Amino acid sequence: MSSPPSPAPWLHCLEGGKPRAILFDVDGTLYSQGSLRARLLLRLAGQTALEPRLVRVLWSHRKAIETLRRADYPIAIPDRQFQLTAQLAGVPEERVREIVQRWFVEAPLPLLRSCVRPGLTGLLQLARDWGVLLGVFSDYEAEDKLKALGVREFFDVATSSEAPAVQAYKPNPKGLLVTLARLGVAPDQAIYAGDRPEVDAEAARRAGMRAVIVSRAHGYPEFRRRLEESLLRRE
Repeated sequence: MSSPPSPAPWLHCLEGGKPRAILFDVDGTLYSQGSLRARLLLRLAGQTALEPRLVRVLWSHRKAIETLRRADYPIAIPDRQFQLTAQLAGVPEERVREIVQRWFVEAPLPLLRSCVRPGLTGLLQLARDWGVLLGVFSDYEAEDKLKALGVREFFDVATSSEAPAVQAYKPNPKGLLVTLARLGVAPDQAIYAGDRPEVDAEAARRAGMRAVIVSRAHGYPEFRRRLEESLLRRE
């Protein structure tokens, strides 16, 4: 019989004292991107024959985001992203914007509720019950996704890289700092939950925050249990 996975090292940050706030990434953190992509691929399959450029644009869009992420300084988001996608795909920028709007923004929304990570709402409710402030910082506009996931009511604030006050992708910490300022919480009193160590944990480190990385092996039930233990120790 195989032994159970060891506790996520990121969860040790809960031993550093009760957080005043927890910020969350969205894509891949609040829901499973693998599950969403599988569902979207079924819809895409019938469209690629009608427009062969579709897959190329979507692939180029993701590549553009990661390229701009490595730039690690404020840029004109999302305009620069669309410009770079058009260059990579060889497709007019106007058409790129239409495809991204449909397949990155609109098509996922009705599918998100079925992809919510197990235990998420229990963790959010626990945090709210104990007076922990909750916020979102995502590289992409989050409001519609939070509503589609059915969790918008839990969050005090939601910010994205596209916000005029940010204009920078993670691991640049600017967005986290802007979000914390809106909550009135110092970085050393907050935790950032994400799904990519090289992006989310690094952004948190540079902002002076603690970090939790959510995965299938270490998900929200474990996060909730450890958070509750941390809160009870400090009552």
